[in-house]
Amino acid sequence: MPALRQSPFISALIDLLAQGGVHVLHVSPASFVVDMTNGWVASRLPVSALLRLLNTPEAVRSLMVHPLPDDALEQAAQQHLGGRMHAARKPLDLLVWELASQALKGITLQVQADLTLQLLRFPNFTLLEQVGPLDVQLAAICARAPRSLRNLQRSFASHEQEVLRFVVLSVLSDLARVSPAAEAPANMTHNEPAPAAPTARSKSAADAAPERARPSAQRRGFFKSFLEKLF
Repeated sequence: MPALRQSPFISALIDLLAQGGVHVLHVSPASFVVDMTNGWVASRLPVSALLRLLNTPEAVRSLMVHPLPDDALEQAAQQHLGGRMHAARKPLDLLVWELASQALKGITLQVQADLTLQLLRFPNFTLLEQVGPLDVQLAAICARAPRSLRNLQRSFASHEQEVLRFVVLSVLSDLARVSPAAEAPANMTHNEPAPAAPTARSKSAADAAPERARPSAQRRGFFKSFLEKLF
């Protein structure tokens, strides 16, 4: 999706996530530590302040990234976080979802070729603020089996941008993977069952869904009941 590079923050995020590992990020006037292997970011700034900072093009252009060896974490905590690494930690997937949601506003997304989306973990809708009714339904659909983006777009023909937005946020947050879609035989192209139409209103955060795509035995009953209500 070349349009993603229109956002300085999304572009910088893509490059950073491709590196993996632990890094110290400096964005004037803040510094924070990102551990992409274990999925957390440590910052003394609240999420609202990070939203304002990292969605400012001038701030993102000033971004400096320094790889950090594992044995230097304590030193980094003292230098940049006042030694309070644990208290300053935030889940990386939640922060990326919220920041990327803001950055995607005003960008028209287009996919150049069909992709297969495989959901690895359920988004934590109980903690996310920037979610819509379709995000919950798409997560439920994609948790059942890998899905073709083109088929999802056809099934939600009036919500194509929301479908692509969900895909981008899920992949950037490391909740999903995409791979090139296999060419289906001509007589089987449209045989994938169509998801139900979008629900008129969102489920409440408390009723959304479990966090993992493979729920425990206790959660499976809730997940089954949730899907039955959706469909």
